Amino acid sequence: MIHLGVGEERNFSRRKILEILTWSIAAVISVVLSVPIIGYFLDPVFRRTVLVWSEVGPIGDINENEPVKLIFTSGIQEGYFSTSVERSVWVVKLAGELRVYSPICPHLGCEYSWSDTDREFECPCHASIFSIDGLVLGGPAPRPLDTLNFKIEDNTLFVQYENFRAGTPEKVRA
Repeated sequence: MIHLGVGEERNFSRRKILEILTWSIAAVISVVLSVPIIGYFLDPVFRRTVLVWSEVGPIGDINENEPVKLIFTSGIQEGYFSTSVERSVWVVKLAGELRVYSPICPHLGCEYSWSDTDREFECPCHASIFSIDGLVLGGPAPRPLDTLNFKIEDNTLFVQYENFRAGTPEKVRA
């Protein structure tokens, strides 16, 4: 018999003690294992995307009112996994100032191109048309071309590449 308190006595068999001990250990193991599993699923919700500066290349060859598609390699780090991805941007010099556009159409996420003959950006998927300054001239595109943050150091262009949600009238990070 085990004494529990004033005037209380209970009979605990060895089997009952082992049962309580087994359930207690199982509960501790469940809690210990559920913490990383819950963290794995909640991590993307609370993780902030850190934008990195990617070197695109020298900007000496960019002429006024002549869009140039520049292709570069950007590193991606996700947890312990890192990889390189080939990306592109459109760079336009207007009135002496550079603009850097994402190559993705804001309508449905297709890649658009520059038409030298029509002097406009054209999306082949749904016929969205954009002026050289990124404004929508025609088609179903809900907003102008998405601009990207950039900086120039020692005549070299660096870009903070990011993706935006397609099909929305506002420029929203994807």
